[in-house]
Amino acid sequence: MTDGGGGERHVRDAKLAMILVTPNQPEPLSLDARRRGPRRLGWWIGFLLVLTTVGSRTPLLAQARTAQLLEQALDWRDSGAGRSEPGERFVQRFVDGVEQARTAEASSADARDLWRLGILCASLGDPRRGLVGPQQRAAVGSAGRALLDDLLEGAEAKAFRSWLLADLVVSASGPSGTAPDLLERELALSVLTTRAVPGLKTALLTVARDVGDPLQPQALDMLARWAGRFGPDDAVDRCLVQQLGAGMRPGDARHPMTLLLQRIEGCGEPLGPQAAEMLERRLRTMLIQPDWRQPARAMRLLGALSLEGRVGVLLDALVVWDRRDRGDKSYAGVVRIRSDLARALQEISGKFFGPEPAPWIEWWVNVRLGKELRPGSAEFKERERRRLDEPGSSVGFFGLRPDSDRVTFVIDISGSMSNRWGTTSTTRFEEAVEQLVRFLQAAPEQTKFNVILFNQAPLVSSSKLVEATAENLERARRSLLARVPGGGTNPRLAIERALLMDERGQPDLDAFEADTVIVLCDGATDGGRSWVKPFLDRVLPLYPVRFHSVLIGTEGDGTLKALAEQSGGRFRRVGG
Repeated sequence: MTDGGGGERHVRDAKLAMILVTPNQPEPLSLDARRRGPRRLGWWIGFLLVLTTVGSRTPLLAQARTAQLLEQALDWRDSGAGRSEPGERFVQRFVDGVEQARTAEASSADARDLWRLGILCASLGDPRRGLVGPQQRAAVGSAGRALLDDLLEGAEAKAFRSWLLADLVVSASGPSGTAPDLLERELALSVLTTRAVPGLKTALLTVARDVGDPLQPQALDMLARWAGRFGPDDAVDRCLVQQLGAGMRPGDARHPMTLLLQRIEGCGEPLGPQAAEMLERRLRTMLIQPDWRQPARAMRLLGALSLEGRVGVLLDALVVWDRRDRGDKSYAGVVRIRSDLARALQEISGKFFGPEPAPWIEWWVNVRLGKELRPGSAEFKERERRRLDEPGSSVGFFGLRPDSDRVTFVIDISGSMSNRWGTTSTTRFEEAVEQLVRFLQAAPEQTKFNVILFNQAPLVSSSKLVEATAENLERARRSLLARVPGGGTNPRLAIERALLMDERGQPDLDAFEADTVIVLCDGATDGGRSWVKPFLDRVLPLYPVRFHSVLIGTEGDGTLKALAEQSGGRFRRVGG
């Protein structure tokens, strides 16, 4: 390799610089020499001298520089927080070297080193690395991201993306000690999913099906958003449906149902035909599981089915749960699930037949024969537009009628609950207690309940449910009325207590008995409503509890309405 004689001279200069370095000289920079030894440290310092004197005027030096930069980046990655921090001057030299690598003429021999350098340096900017100070980490990360941008737009962009897919996302290949780690693979995945890259779908499906791959959660997240970004795809939809039977993934607190919900709610397009058929079979099984939580989860996925699919699985499940309710064996949640199934059919049909299956079956037969309007037709929509809402019953808790036999009440006892209830001589809190008792007196036999009061903090009488016997109701009434309202309004802590949340923010699924929570409050809350959606997104797939809520007065901030609407419950606003 010659450059009019200049290339050979530069190589000789580089060799001379290496020879002039004394291996055992004092360390001028903050390198971790313990791993590599004094001789290697001297070689590296000599190479830095080359960078500052000779520059990047030959392809040979460009290749050598890229290899050395990659080696140093790997050293930082593998040493982690346990190493001594490199000096600011040294980091700046490293960043300068990466900048020079961006502009140097790279031959095909060192293309992969350059690609790896870009992805590795960009990942070194991740705060999870914890290996250098924030400013130094930001500088290295910015240099890496700039290099990545060049690679993604350069002449070899197609080859670079293919390499990311094959060697980072799918196989994580590389010699011992140099293979990409999870952070690098996550970064590669995020880079690739900004556009429809050939082979991306196949790579994501491959990783998503490997339960032992630590990148699986990120791949599944990308597949859940695939339809919204690139359009529906039956293979992607089938993969998401299959996750319903996969169970909880180690280290991932989300229920697999969350992924399919994200696909259904994030894209208005229906599932692919084969995926829809798979989902219908899965929901048909889930809706008749004895553990009430399974059918309650399945109810949230019904919207992905056709009208015939939805009504068919609902009717079959209603027959099974009706038989269970009439049998000798006791099934937890039977009242809740029968009510849910009837309510889903009511929302489809506009009819009010209750939880008995026979009227619903007759209605559906008439729809198929053309004797009843088909839900979704123009005539049906017009009829529903004219139909007045069903008037609320006065029997219950501020108009909420019993549809569960295992209920937790979360009741506001802040200072404003001492205000008068309307024009009566009782307070808002006293009225809430009396209506709570009447609600439970009208509830199904074997109903169990407990009550959590709250102001700025929760006040728990019992974490376990007790039977709603006359004796227990009178005891609860006396105990509650002995309380004096006062303090602020923070329902979130009380709701977390009602769900038996642990220190990780997860409900105790084995100990939690209630399937319904009724929340009453008379004004704006201390924390506002912003916490509700992320909270329920995390909790409902694990434990599909339903929230009904009652707001006294007009001073609400949307918290109670959000709790009810997102969980499938009812929201009531009452005067007082």
